[in-house]
Amino acid sequence: MDVLITHKNCPDGIACAAIARVKNPKCKIHYCEHGDKVPHEKLKNQNVVIADFSFAKEELLAINEVAKSLQVLDHHKSVEQDLAGLEFCHFDMNKCGSMLLWDYLNPNQKAPKFLQHIQDRDIWEWKLPDSKEFLEGLDMSNWKLEDWSEAIANPNHDKLKLLTENGKIAIQYKKMILEKTMRNAFEANIEIANETVTLWAVNSAVLGSDLGHLLANLPKNKSQIGVVFSLEKEGHWKFGLRSIGEVDTIKIAKFFGGGGHKNASAFRSKDYVLKPVK
Repeated sequence: MDVLITHKNCPDGIACAAIARVKNPKCKIHYCEHGDKVPHEKLKNQNVVIADFSFAKEELLAINEVAKSLQVLDHHKSVEQDLAGLEFCHFDMNKCGSMLLWDYLNPNQKAPKFLQHIQDRDIWEWKLPDSKEFLEGLDMSNWKLEDWSEAIANPNHDKLKLLTENGKIAIQYKKMILEKTMRNAFEANIEIANETVTLWAVNSAVLGSDLGHLLANLPKNKSQIGVVFSLEKEGHWKFGLRSIGEVDTIKIAKFFGGGGHKNASAFRSKDYVLKPVK
């Protein structure tokens, strides 16, 4: 693997980059979101892996033409059908992107606990008893990519214990922030094709997953869909969708050019697409 392309602004994507650097310290890393592209000249005659992310079918075929090899490892349901039939694409909805990359690069080797924690939240499993504390500690840390790589290469690293301890304190503070932010939640409509979806929304650039799940679980939220939105510095609005049970958010995200999972998806838009219910 010479080049890794992975999900931008996502712990699972950072974990993918850390795994890549452990395997090949010279590996070039490119972080992408929906709508981004990597110049093809940077991929020419390179062994390229795309993990926890994927491009449209036409773009992947173009990359496959110039790359020495291409492997796509993803777990987002919204794009699996679109990329059906491409032999270089592998999907597994039961694993996060970094776990897929670990298995690809380290067949038959058990993944370090660090990655098990990442997966716990990314696909909302919560199998490990201390994952919430560990991940809260990780979120509030100032770790750089080198720290992530060291944690993967050395499962007994002293810093790992500190994350859990710091996370216990962070959870209490986070609870207060969530309560204050949820006071500004409101009911809104969003138009997709010929359908109007009524959901609950709140404005926040942080704690999107937690807020989204709180919104989706509000007793007065009949749709069981929550959306957390914020305005990015480029001038685009970012919308993160969360739902519970069998309620599917993907149809909303895909309508606006985004994607994700049934219960967790996202999209960006130049327009503010929410209409508050009066």
